Amino acid sequence: MTGVSGTTITLNEAVTSANPTLIFASIGATTGQTFTYSATAPIAVELAYPTFSPSISHWGTAAIMDGRFDDDKSLVFTFGTTSGTTIASGATAALMSIRVAPSVDNGQIGTFGAREIVNRMQLKLDSLGITYSGTAQPLLVTAILNGTPSSSTAWTNAVGGSAVQNSSLAQIASYAAGSTTVSGGEVAGGFFVQGTDRLDLTKVRDLGNSIRGGGGANSNTNIYPDGPDTMTILVRNLGSANATVFARLGWTEAQA
Repeated sequence: MTGVSGTTITLNEAVTSANPTLIFASIGATTGQTFTYSATAPIAVELAYPTFSPSISHWGTAAIMDGRFDDDKSLVFTFGTTSGTTIASGATAALMSIRVAPSVDNGQIGTFGAREIVNRMQLKLDSLGITYSGTAQPLLVTAILNGTPSSSTAWTNAVGGSAVQNSSLAQIASYAAGSTTVSGGEVAGGFFVQGTDRLDLTKVRDLGNSIRGGGGANSNTNIYPDGPDTMTILVRNLGSANATVFARLGWTEAQA
């Protein structure tokens, strides 16, 4: 029953030979208006659609509503070494490290405590490019998560100079033209290269900050869990001659 108007009762389903009787009674009553199916004296019944239906309203994006999450369009920040790092046969050298800046405010970055807000940004690595000069020979390139570099190198912004403004909230430590090595840490990815090659880093997890914050001015101090995650690019020369190596790193940033 969907409605009563005076002596008219509107039903949403008619009585049939399969369900021959319908009794319309008030709450608590045991008797009321009875409708009985008759093939020769049918009862006029108005069939009606329900007067309500469920509805869902949402705004924004959700995987359950829209099918999946898509990455937002963003700048692909890039840093490349402009000085080559000469690596002898059988030797290993670090080319660069990257991290989120420990603290930020008003688009400015600094060490922990130098700015008002602990940087909780997510840094998503995009790609790594490697090229070298000299005799063609194999190189093993690895990305080391939270390793400790052997040299004390100052962190700078993504364009390589602390006085130059840019929209990135990440920091780079470049070991180009040096002989820095790395101890500890975990291998997050790697590949062989013999000439020029590009490694997709989108499967590597995001880099972030530690829960309690931290992070010093130099690349070999205050590494996670005493500061942000660091990712260091390490190259081992597997050939028989020296190789002068250059590297380029690309990444995106989820800035809140």
